Amino acid sequence: MNINFDSENINKLLDMITKWKTSKIITVFFCLVIGFIIYSTSDSWTLYINNTLNNPNKHEELGNSTKYTIKKENKDAIDKGLTKAINAYPNDISMILVYKYVPENTQFSERRILVTYKVNPPNKDDISVYHLDNLPLSSFLAETNKLWNNHIYYVEIKKIYTEYLKDSNETRNEYTSQINYPALVNDGNVYLVSAPVKFATMTGYVAVYFKRVPKDEAEVEQFNNIAQNIANDVGYYLEY
Repeated sequence: MNINFDSENINKLLDMITKWKTSKIITVFFCLVIGFIIYSTSDSWTLYINNTLNNPNKHEELGNSTKYTIKKENKDAIDKGLTKAINAYPNDISMILVYKYVPENTQFSERRILVTYKVNPPNKDDISVYHLDNLPLSSFLAETNKLWNNHIYYVEIKKIYTEYLKDSNETRNEYTSQINYPALVNDGNVYLVSAPVKFATMTGYVAVYFKRVPKDEAEVEQFNNIAQNIANDVGYYLEY
């Protein structure tokens, strides 16, 4: 159907709109906005619906999995990079954890799964008590929101459970999670810097735990750079 958008037809359309009630104009406007949003994100929704409805078992398996399968050679390369980093900063780093977002979709990932980690001796190698292995994206949102926007996240861990989780804190919900924060601090993991891993997509991140809190802004930047350099070093093997 061909529509003639000449001045006469446009004037008729404008005249008709001016006679509408305000409520009708607002309704039409919102319908147009919603239609545009649905159209512009149609590919993502198609992928999500296909994964959720057409492959429900696969979707559930990925969403609830506590492990992520990675090629042996890639895991070996990541482990080597983590060991190198700990050896370079033995007095600063207590442990390093590497996470992958699953399912592998930048808009509809549900969880971050622990792929591998390295602990700096004499810290104990068993980290299960911390409950860090399988985290929903909705858990510890203060970290998630920063990383998902491709920014470094850093925090003094003790402040999470002594200040940020207080009922009086308006942003309390951003710190709720299954993570055992006191156990982390008691074992010497007092400061966290998480750096995103992003190449073609937002793939995951590296969480670096430090033995001490930086004493000034210069050390804050130093710790951030350490974490980002580790993410840059091992990130390729997490994505490919």
